[in-house]
Amino acid sequence: MIYNVKITLRLIYYQGKLILNHMLYIWFVTKYDKLNRSINYIFLVVFIIILYLLFPTQNSVIDAYSYAGQVKYAVDLYHPHHLLHNPLNYYILETLNFIGFEIDALNLGKFINSLFVLGSCLVLFEIISNFISDKKSVFLLTLIVLFSYGTWRFGTENEVYIEPIFFSITGSFYFLKFIQTKKFFFLCWTGIFAATACLFHQIHFFWWLGLLIGAIYFSNFIKSFSIFFLTGLIVPITYFLVISIVLQQNLNLENILHFVLHDFYQGSADTAFNLRGLIMTPISLVRSFVQVHPIVWILIKSNLFYVIPLAVIFLLIISISISKERKLNFHKNPTNSSFLYTHILILILQFGFAVFAKGNVEFMVMIPFLLIIIISAYLSFSNSFLFKIVLILFVWNFSFGIYPNHRYQFYDDRQFVDYLIQNSEEKVILKNLVTRSKYFYETGKSTENFIIHEKLNQSEFNSIIYENKSILTDVIDYPDIFNRQKFMNSTNNGGGIY
Repeated sequence: MIYNVKITLRLIYYQGKLILNHMLYIWFVTKYDKLNRSINYIFLVVFIIILYLLFPTQNSVIDAYSYAGQVKYAVDLYHPHHLLHNPLNYYILETLNFIGFEIDALNLGKFINSLFVLGSCLVLFEIISNFISDKKSVFLLTLIVLFSYGTWRFGTENEVYIEPIFFSITGSFYFLKFIQTKKFFFLCWTGIFAATACLFHQIHFFWWLGLLIGAIYFSNFIKSFSIFFLTGLIVPITYFLVISIVLQQNLNLENILHFVLHDFYQGSADTAFNLRGLIMTPISLVRSFVQVHPIVWILIKSNLFYVIPLAVIFLLIISISISKERKLNFHKNPTNSSFLYTHILILILQFGFAVFAKGNVEFMVMIPFLLIIIISAYLSFSNSFLFKIVLILFVWNFSFGIYPNHRYQFYDDRQFVDYLIQNSEEKVILKNLVTRSKYFYETGKSTENFIIHEKLNQSEFNSIIYENKSILTDVIDYPDIFNRQKFMNSTNNGGGIY
């Protein structure tokens, strides 16, 4: 009897020791994993602070100045195409002003976008951690998105394409949780975040649609559709509130359609696919990852310093080409396949609409995020290979995109804008549309007396000359920096008087 008790106690001792050791091992692994993840988070924050917040563009585009002016002067805050962008920036600006921080509206917009890039990349990190156990690989794949030109460019500008990505990719994160747990609680959050993204930009309707199709295809149709329908009601409800309370219009079908589809009714939506759109599509797709622009050649010609990053990139490409590290492994049956099929569909929908919109690079900003999610599940690379890809993207995009945009002003029209402010009653004929937006941003005044020279024919031009004693203009013989707008809008109809 005593012998049996001793054996039992010994078994309990060894079993307890084994359980304790296992618990300690689990605790250590968990703590190490959390520590490793925290370190990656810290590095992402540092990269954002140094390479985003400290290098905002000094060559803001027309829309950037316009949105900043609308926030600064609290006018035209609600744009149907990106309904909540301006209000968010406005209320943040007002809150900061209230507590004593005087911040420039334009720079605030850039700062907010940088923070949304950080949030989006942190969520991306969590998503691809479900497909790759090596946190170094996850971190490097996240850096590929962070240093992709589309992400970096719009993350340092006051534009409307970054904020909705955060809400869409957060919706995808909860969709992944739903796929893994089958808990419809997570699908509710999926619908809420995906719908919110649509309020920040209508282009994210296709991400929402892809998640809806994935939910009803891979799960209970009635429940999934009902959840997406109910959570999606925040979009029409928000639009109705803006139309009735802010715009003070009747909620009838005509007013609703004219507001929601404002850009199409005004003819400002850049659609109607054509040959130039076909040409721009692959260029825009490449530009989502790397800077492709004539400015690269101009920089190299003007300063031999820019040969150095070219040499670095050349050596990195040679290193990859002669190394076995570029070998990749294809996973035929990845985990969470229904999640991946859903995001392949989202990628097709988003890219398809961008092609329809004449290859608009602004509608491809989410492509790096979606592509990395899909690649991380189907392919695996060595960390050395990923690190070299990250370096190539960083060196090229920083040297020929981010740094020049921060360091130089390609259109230095500050004195001209100051002169326009002092002579605000004069008739103005403008070549550079950014000047008009800068004028509005600095003054908050109407630009109705500003005439765009490209829209003038010869008889209209002669009439303006005859009716006005003096005309202020920037239509002079100076070199233009080529851009997509000039390419897409150039015609042979003789428009534009020089």
